[in-house]
Amino acid sequence: MSANLETGMFVRLPAWHEMGTVIQYDPNTYEAYEVAGLNWTVSKQRLGFRDNFGNYHETDSYGLVRDKDNAFYGVCKDKYQIFQNREAFDWARPLVESELFKWESAGALKDGRNCWILLNSGTREIVKGDALRNYLLMAWSHDGQRSITIQPTSIRVVCENTLNAALTDKEEKKNRVHVPHFITMRPKLEEIRMMYENAEAMFEIQQKKYEKMINTVLSETQKNEFVEEVCKIMYTDTSLINGTKQLSEKARKHVESVRDSFKTNLRLMMDGKASGQTELGLTNTLYGAFNATSEYIEHYMTQRGTKDGYSVLFGDRGKQIKQVEELAESWSTGIDKFVPVAV
Repeated sequence: MSANLETGMFVRLPAWHEMGTVIQYDPNTYEAYEVAGLNWTVSKQRLGFRDNFGNYHETDSYGLVRDKDNAFYGVCKDKYQIFQNREAFDWARPLVESELFKWESAGALKDGRNCWILLNSGTREIVKGDALRNYLLMAWSHDGQRSITIQPTSIRVVCENTLNAALTDKEEKKNRVHVPHFITMRPKLEEIRMMYENAEAMFEIQQKKYEKMINTVLSETQKNEFVEEVCKIMYTDTSLINGTKQLSEKARKHVESVRDSFKTNLRLMMDGKASGQTELGLTNTLYGAFNATSEYIEHYMTQRGTKDGYSVLFGDRGKQIKQVEELAESWSTGIDKFVPVAV
């Protein structure tokens, strides 16, 4: 099966089609640009025709032509803004220089009509065996038909098939951004780049925070104390008051019963019911306690109606999860080394 690859650069790992150039080091942006074979430009050339009398007439359309060999890619109007290959690498350069991203692959498909760059932001592995490789893809075309597409993906793009797979993945569609070839194109691209740079920096901070939590092992007494502190977050003393009026004895007992049920269920989550507690050996770690609490709040403490998801993201549930995370962070020492269970 043809990969439709014209030129390509791949870092360390070759593509399945064994085409393109493989380099065994992390290139800088200039090297990636040169090795990928994308160091060429496209220009707009006004289209026209000759009538039966030999007179030449210009139209309001332009042909998109590769300058080095006059390869014709498509037709556009005057307002169409060309996105040169070099601009994609200039866009990626600050991300690479921040050391939050590295070059993974780049190339041209279908004689240069479609191009892509792929950055690698590393493998996220909080616990061994629970890993995800993260890529950032930018794809663009020179045929005048498609907008510039930017999206995170878990697919290593090496050919037309894998590019199409990444661009049509339903799970990744919600994080996909399309930038039309209009005059607002470059400011929009800069805004998106800054968003990814800031987000990736926050991921680095978050990962270190969680690594410290996972290396904090809790005793049975500490787990009980953690549950008590979480209960205080979820059910403050104001839950015993209805406005300014003290609750009746019956209502007070009901609230205390709800609290006791919460503590019992949360402890069950921490001891193995929550996802990953047993199979990843998180049961006795602070990270496991935080994840069990977050899972319980998100999925088991349901509210009537259809506003649960909104509450977790923007409402009281989200605020409570954030408070629990702050609690766990204040407890983390990272001193006790976590030893995962054998898989």
